Amino acid sequence: VSVTTTGAVGSEGGPLAGALADARTAVGERRRLQLPDGTQLLLNTATSIDIRFDGQERRLLLHAGEIQVSTGHDDQGRPFVVTTRDGTLTPVGTRFVVRRIVSDDAEDGTLLSVSEGAVQVRTALQPAEQPPTLVPAGRKLRFTRGGIGASSALDESASSWTGGMLTAEGM
Repeated sequence: VSVTTTGAVGSEGGPLAGALADARTAVGERRRLQLPDGTQLLLNTATSIDIRFDGQERRLLLHAGEIQVSTGHDDQGRPFVVTTRDGTLTPVGTRFVVRRIVSDDAEDGTLLSVSEGAVQVRTALQPAEQPPTLVPAGRKLRFTRGGIGASSALDESASSWTGGMLTAEGM
């Protein structure tokens, strides 16, 4: 049984980290990849990720952009983790979109939109003894390295890019 997850992530590695990433797309390009465990990735435009699978976990770190992930079954029982500059996301039987937000006029952050199941969110600066925040299906929230905002109803256009659609609001 495979679990579908969607995520987009960023790191502090800067432009050089993106240029040296394990996989990337150019502006205007989308790309599909299959990982050794059967996980399927769809990279959106201007995306760069590192793939770190070891004996303990399966981890994706995206330096820029947005990805959709359909996790394969892992015979070793390793957890699947998506890491952003702002924290870590651990899917719990789910499908979700994560987008790294970089803005000149607002605080940078990560936007999580959960379509199915739930996702555990732990910010980068969150104390280890504090439990992660569980975001259920139908909800979205924005978080930064130091805090998590209030969740709100999911906007169905959050993953429209996966079908090749461009959604515009308030234009």
